[in-house]
Amino acid sequence: MYNLFDSVGWIKSPDKRKKEKRPSDSIANHILYVGEKDKKGILEKSFQNSAYVVSAWDNKKLIGTIRVISDGVQRSILYDLAVLPEYQGRGIGKSLVEKCLKKFSKTQITLGTSSGNFRFYKKFGFKRNHNYLEKESIFF
Repeated sequence: MYNLFDSVGWIKSPDKRKKEKRPSDSIANHILYVGEKDKKGILEKSFQNSAYVVSAWDNKKLIGTIRVISDGVQRSILYDLAVLPEYQGRGIGKSLVEKCLKKFSKTQITLGTSSGNFRFYKKFGFKRNHNYLEKESIFF
């Protein structure tokens, strides 16, 4: 899983964070700043603690994933859609999102993404909302 997130630029060491000073424009900053000792376990733990996880495989190679955090009744949040760059543009991400939307169709679904992805998600009926606050964390 680490390789997938690294390939889409979502994992960096905490020391790079201080140098970048890049503002986040999303409900969930999609770059995870993780220290060396925790970098492999943190993704697995976050996915294990999710309500729903969908993945795509090419034989034994993980090529895409998405997860949902939900109470299963009222609210759900889509997070961490990632597809290996060489597999993007083939409908894999679309299929992963559709499975989540179907599974949680009776809940309000919030999306954690950046504005660069709005066009993709608007195809599923998502609309922009400016009423969110977030507090970022750094894992060491």
